[in-house]
Amino acid sequence: MVVEPGTFLVLLGPSGSGKSTLVRCVNRLVPPTDGRVYVDGEDVVAMRPEALRHLRRHKVSMVFQQFALLPHRTVLDNAALRLSGLPLLPTWEDGLQRLVRALGASAGTGVGKAPQ
Repeated sequence: MVVEPGTFLVLLGPSGSGKSTLVRCVNRLVPPTDGRVYVDGEDVVAMRPEALRHLRRHKVSMVFQQFALLPHRTVLDNAALRLSGLPLLPTWEDGLQRLVRALGASAGTGVGKAPQ
């Protein structure tokens, strides 16, 4: 599978189908039991700790199923929140706005409020 730069990938499937396990293999929170995982041509399984930190900070991210959203922030602000001051790529804000619209909310919609 190839994911183009600046795009969002959403994995949908029933509970227990392996969605979280797949993402955890891509960012190597768990090692794959078979096969290989490559990100930008680099074998994730063979990466040293420094390379894994770079991968997780700059190339691969995920939202956990129990994602403690901040109720005083908008949907967009929660999605764009950076935990360690990492810069957002200019295309991310546009992509996040498109994602929020696709989900049926506006960028100014609060987490605790239903979209109009």
